[in-house]
Amino acid sequence: MIDKLLEYAEPEPNTGCWLWTGGTTNSGYGSLWVETESGRKKVGAHRIAYQCVYGSIPPKMTIDHRCKIKRCVNPSHLRLLSHRENILLADRGVISENMAKLTAPCGHPYTVRWGNALRCLPCSQTYMRTWRANRGITQRCAQTTLNSDEMGGDARDVHRGSPMGGEEITRDGSIKVKRNDS
Repeated sequence: MIDKLLEYAEPEPNTGCWLWTGGTTNSGYGSLWVETESGRKKVGAHRIAYQCVYGSIPPKMTIDHRCKIKRCVNPSHLRLLSHRENILLADRGVISENMAKLTAPCGHPYTVRWGNALRCLPCSQTYMRTWRANRGITQRCAQTTLNSDEMGGDARDVHRGSPMGGEEITRDGSIKVKRNDS
C-alpha cells in the first residue's frame, strides 16, 4: 500500500506537502481503491497515508490536514481530530461560528439537543410547560396521550378528571393537583 501511495504522491518543495496525483473525489480529496473483506472500496488517500504511519483510525474520528491542502498525503501534515474539532478549526463561516457558541442568547449554557438545534435547559422546560398547558396536556400523561389517540378519543378529554392524570398544568404554568374524592 505504501508503494502505491508513494507512486502517486509528488513532493511540493515550497510547502512540504506530498500532493496526490491520482484520482480525487468530487470535493477534491485524493482517493484510491483498496481491497476489503466485502470487496473493493474507495478510500481517501490521506486516510491511507495516516494509517500506514500512525495505525488505525478510531471510530468517530476524522483526519485533518494541518496544511489545509486536500490533496496532501504527507503524514506529518495529518492529525486525528473529532468531527466537532475539525469543523471548529475549518474556515466554514456560519457552521463554525454556530458550533463554537457555548451559551444561548438568554445567557444560559447550551445543554439540550433538540433535533439539530442546541437549546438551554431552563428555556426548553419553560417552553414545553407552556406548550403542554396551551393544549391541556399534563406532563405526567405522555404515554396515555398516545394510547388515547389510538383509541380514537381526544387526549384532552381523557386527561381531565382522569385518575391516571393526577395533575394538570394551568394556563399560567402552575401545576394543579387533582384529587379523586369518592
